[in-house]
Amino acid sequence: MSSTFHDHYNYTDEYRRPLLSRIRREIRELDDGLIEKVTGAQRIAYSKRERKVFLEVKVQRRAIVLHMINVPDPNKVLAKVPESHEWRQLTGRVKIETAPELERILPLIRAAYLRG
Repeated sequence: MSSTFHDHYNYTDEYRRPLLSRIRREIRELDDGLIEKVTGAQRIAYSKRERKVFLEVKVQRRAIVLHMINVPDPNKVLAKVPESHEWRQLTGRVKIETAPELERILPLIRAAYLRG
């Protein structure tokens, strides 16, 4: 059985649901042709057609974790994904628990899209 965005939306808690919806809306507004791949492991991957994934959203019960390609990070909010995790092009990650945290991350999501 395949998972849907709605499954992941229901998996996270009531405080993170609006954040997850906002992330999805912001990403989808960047490009009508983006590919959204929802997996059973509470993950949602975004890529441009014929390109590699530039952003992955990991849905947790009390947080949303973003893994993204290398982008300029002047405020140093991204943690480096250890090479031992073998995430290849997804080199940065950040945990989002609140709306203000998401606001700080939105420019990085846009930058990841542009570089992807």
